[in-house]
Amino acid sequence: MGTGFGTEGCIWLGFAVAVLGTGLALRTGMLRITIQYRPGTVLRLEGRLQGPWVDELRNCWQRERTASGDQAIRIELVDVRFVDVAGKTLLSEMHRAGVEIVAQGCLMQAIRDEIVAGPADDPSETR
Repeated sequence: MGTGFGTEGCIWLGFAVAVLGTGLALRTGMLRITIQYRPGTVLRLEGRLQGPWVDELRNCWQRERTASGDQAIRIELVDVRFVDVAGKTLLSEMHRAGVEIVAQGCLMQAIRDEIVAGPADDPSETR
């Protein structure tokens, strides 16, 4: 997503309640991925990391990893309100691959700490 955005790109993923006319948008949620190119690449997340948005984050990360070469990649969990088991698993995979994870807010900091603690903690366990 680096081309055409200059030093920053943004992807909105989700459904609008007005368009669907159902509660699906509330269950599926929305994820915003903002890509910033500083020294290194920053993927800034806002919303809910769940369901199909986990695969989209994976695709985005893989594209940026390929494009950035040896440059560092950082994930910022800025205004993330929920992470499902698949999201935690992906964040763990990203961390093991060298991605730095930065979190704001008590819940996201706890999730980040669980991920950074290492493979002894299974991200699929509920605490």
